[in-house]
Amino acid sequence: MPNGVALAVAAFFLLFGLLALRRAVDQARLIKTLRALEPVGVRDPGPALRLVRGTLDGQPLLQSPYQARPCLYYFFRVLEPRPSGAPRVLATGKEWTLATVSDPTGTAAIEPWTAVVASPRRFEASHENLKHIPPELATFFERAGIDEKHLPRLRSFVVHEYTLEPGDTAYVLGTLDPTPPRLYRAKRRPLVVSSERDIGLLATLKNELLLFAILAPLLLAAAVAVALVAALA
Repeated sequence: MPNGVALAVAAFFLLFGLLALRRAVDQARLIKTLRALEPVGVRDPGPALRLVRGTLDGQPLLQSPYQARPCLYYFFRVLEPRPSGAPRVLATGKEWTLATVSDPTGTAAIEPWTAVVASPRRFEASHENLKHIPPELATFFERAGIDEKHLPRLRSFVVHEYTLEPGDTAYVLGTLDPTPPRLYRAKRRPLVVSSERDIGLLATLKNELLLFAILAPLLLAAAVAVALVAALA
């Protein structure tokens, strides 16, 4: 391998090794921070990254496509069961409105579009051997991109719909911008809206930490090895 090429390969390994190392350090710090978090009020003093428990509200209200429920957020998916293996995803869709969370200390807007959501409201409906689209579900089928001509090929399918609605109590984990109060997703910080305090975020972060902790030394060792080979050639 020519020296120039070898050095370029070594630089590549070094760069991505350092990036992996940085991500591992960031993940370790975030895990430590999240473990120490306790619910606080929107207006309470404290760190910017905080966990708030309050009541959701917002305007203008949306209408969930399948159930036609007034809501702040909806997510749906349409699945086609298979005899073996995972079902096939036929369609997904979601939408947010401008939402807020309120507790006894105050109200904060939620910058929602990048949020991870674990909804307390989960609905499921099954359909088999449909010949025509039910009139009351015409809007949903249009939103899902399923035309009546597709129905003969769909023996059965399942619809899941999740909503957040005004008055729901939720935990919001995010970074607080105090003026005006809003919770948003800062760089390398999560934004989570959920009905439960723990939705498995820490477990996910630990898995990512393990991945980067393995990759970083491997990439850095590869960079050193390639550089040594180039130097001795």
